[in-house]
Amino acid sequence: MFEALNFVCNHFWQDQARPELASLGQQLNAAGFGADEVADALQWLRGLNLASSCEAAPSPGLAVLAASGSALPATGLRAYTRREQHRLGVDSMGFIHRLECMGALPMRLRELVIDRAVAVGACGLTVAQLKLVVMLVYRSLGYQPGQLIMDELSSNHRERVCH
Repeated sequence: MFEALNFVCNHFWQDQARPELASLGQQLNAAGFGADEVADALQWLRGLNLASSCEAAPSPGLAVLAASGSALPATGLRAYTRREQHRLGVDSMGFIHRLECMGALPMRLRELVIDRAVAVGACGLTVAQLKLVVMLVYRSLGYQPGQLIMDELSSNHRERVCH
């Protein structure tokens, strides 16, 4: 599924004019992706479209806090559920925290990223896979992070040469 999502990110989500999901499915099939992979990618993108149309719908914990009449904090410590820990893995949770510390992942956006990362269904999501999820979430909301953040999301730091 990640190969198909990467293809979508690189070919169709560069600008705001994105094809409808049915058309996108046909284009993915024409590009040689298998039917199951296309179906999984389209289902994931459907969920992203739904969540982003709700402008990063709050998680159940945030909904309870909002219902209590308390103001939503701008930042806060995120306690991951066991399911989230299992699906994300330590490295991905650390990367999410790093983006938060850099100011690149506000709380509501973080919740959407976690929701979409958990929706992948794979256990132990790699950081490279999480970076793709973050980029797709950014683009679905029209969020334009700074160039340094985009560099962080699009590069492999293990292959970098220090000067």
